Amino acid sequence: MIRAAHSLMSTIHSLKLLLLLSDEAQIAKRRDTELRSVQAEKLVAQKKVAALLDELSRNSEGQPERGQREP
Repeated sequence: MIRAAHSLMSTIHSLKLLLLLSDEAQIAKRRDTELRSVQAEKLVAQKKVAALLDELSRNSEGQPERGQREP
């Protein structure tokens, strides 16, 4: 009877460890997925900013500075 109880406790302990490790794996998987998503959003935002800066640069090259008149 004591052996059966000990065996049952050992099995329960092993199942708890498996559950814990499974939860950690799921958390890591979700974190990695979110990280990839955020990195992709960052790249899109960087490209938009670069395009806007290029547009501003092109527009400002063709216009006179403030306070100056065109000849």
